[in-house]
Amino acid sequence: MYTSDEQVHLESCRDELYNDYIDALNSQVDKTLPLTEQIAQRFMITVQHYNKLQCCTKDARFPSKAAEIYYFKHIKPLFTSRLELYTLKFKGLLFAPVDPVDAVDYWRAEAGRLELFRQQHADFIDYFESGYTHMDDSYFVSSKISDVPTAWRTAYDVEDNYSSTHDGLVAAILAHQHYHRFASRQLEIIRAGITELNETR
Repeated sequence: MYTSDEQVHLESCRDELYNDYIDALNSQVDKTLPLTEQIAQRFMITVQHYNKLQCCTKDARFPSKAAEIYYFKHIKPLFTSRLELYTLKFKGLLFAPVDPVDAVDYWRAEAGRLELFRQQHADFIDYFESGYTHMDDSYFVSSKISDVPTAWRTAYDVEDNYSSTHDGLVAAILAHQHYHRFASRQLEIIRAGITELNETR
């Protein structure tokens, strides 16, 4: 369990940095640019704030095992999930077919990635979403990067002790959930365009 002082301190640090991050997204992204370029800007802003988060953890050791678990389970994934999300969005738009009929099939498949992901990681997703904690001592403590499953490693986690074995999977869960909504919205837009085109013929 987390002690109240430790959790309040971590939540305060998280909220301050995350609020700065959201303010930066709202004020620094040029919304007149094409969507892919806006996403690229959002990615770079996220990298900057994630680097700030890493600097904070490098400057001070975790005060307890509970604080360490809380960081890897609840704080780090707030930022790394966004890096994953913007990567998914950018690639999704980059490879989207121009032909509307092909685009319907494409975005339907993209929206279906969430269900495939949930099937592949059903046990852990159940553990995380159910609020269980009995495996936290194994899943969410500092680990060597070589201990992190290869499929869950990312380009921004390359140093030992700044990752746990499962925080990347938490980030992936959150990213896939957001991307599902994004892909579903793209599908709605494409379908509406096809319907409008057919009605004008």
